[in-house]
Amino acid sequence: MSEGIFFRQLDNRLPNHQSEPLLSVNFNVSPTCHCIHPLSTTHSNLRILTGFNSGAVLLFNPFDSSLQQQYNAKGGMHDEAISAVCWIPSSASSYSSCSPFLSSTSSTSSQFLVGHTDGTLLVFDTTLTEEC
Repeated sequence: MSEGIFFRQLDNRLPNHQSEPLLSVNFNVSPTCHCIHPLSTTHSNLRILTGFNSGAVLLFNPFDSSLQQQYNAKGGMHDEAISAVCWIPSSASSYSSCSPFLSSTSSTSSQFLVGHTDGTLLVFDTTLTEEC
């Protein structure tokens, strides 16, 4: 049985906010968490990190099949399930709405943090290639 992520556009005019999925992404392993890049999202660009119970992370854009990169494939660095993935802001702009103490300069990030169920944290950079 495959598991997946579904994206829906909600229409407030429909009863119970019903709508058809915009797209569906199915996986052969169980996704445990996901994070969408907050600064690079447009109508044709959606950089999504998805963590899996195998310890792997997939970066992909469902609208552009050329963007697909796997990190920690087959648990090469750490094989515990992933409990959280999060983009690391290259500046404070990503979280300026969360805290009044952060500046508002804009920049996109290429690094992300992965949290495993055993408490291990790993940082990856999308501009570097993985050796494991």
